[in-house]
Amino acid sequence: WAVGYPYLYVMYRVLNEFKPKSILELGLGQSTRMIAQYAAANPYVKHYVVEHDAEWIEFFKNDFTLPENTEIVQLDREMIKYKEAEEVRVFKGFSDRFKNMKFDFICIDAPLGGDMKYYSRIDILNILPECLDSSFIIMIDDYNRVTEQRTVSEMKHILSENYIKFKT
Repeated sequence: WAVGYPYLYVMYRVLNEFKPKSILELGLGQSTRMIAQYAAANPYVKHYVVEHDAEWIEFFKNDFTLPENTEIVQLDREMIKYKEAEEVRVFKGFSDRFKNMKFDFICIDAPLGGDMKYYSRIDILNILPECLDSSFIIMIDDYNRVTEQRTVSEMKHILSENYIKFKT
């Protein structure tokens, strides 16, 4: 279930070259270790990690010390209808928690999306484009799956509608 080497390599390059200051990460795991180490070395960085599983959070925190500028936000999951999809798993209260915040790096590896039928990991769609800093990077794991590809298409549509230039 962990992100693979290619994802972590690109993430390393983002952190090392782009030097983000406000990071939103969906899914607590291997990527959190790398981003948290970056945050620890850069006290001006604010890093939020969204995770649903309280037991996993405790297990992770017992094995890895998070810096003060990394905050784990525990949000339960729920199933919602989105467009033609009858059920899409999302973090409950995600929009309310992050709607007035800006991020220059968004790392998406949750909620679980492998069993979704049409869309997955759509949480960010409800706060786009307001959540984006003037310069930003969005990474999404498992892009090889059709459900993530559809979500990325939705992101691109929102950005285009709002005249926000982007590259993929």
